Amino acid sequence: MTMRLRGQLAAVGGSIGITTEAGNLGELLRQADIAMYAAKAAGKGTIERYREPAQV
Repeated sequence: MTMRLRGQLAAVGGSIGITTEAGNLGELLRQADIAMYAAKAAGKGTIERYREPAQV
């Protein structure tokens, strides 16, 4: 998205990480953070949902 700020055009964007099934606030924030970094790794302007890591 492009916005005008103080007479100048500025490009604004973001990546979003989503989680919904955490047991407490700390876990919710941890999962959302992991999802956000996954979204950033996937490319600008993406949304990723937290997924449990695969068991090895």
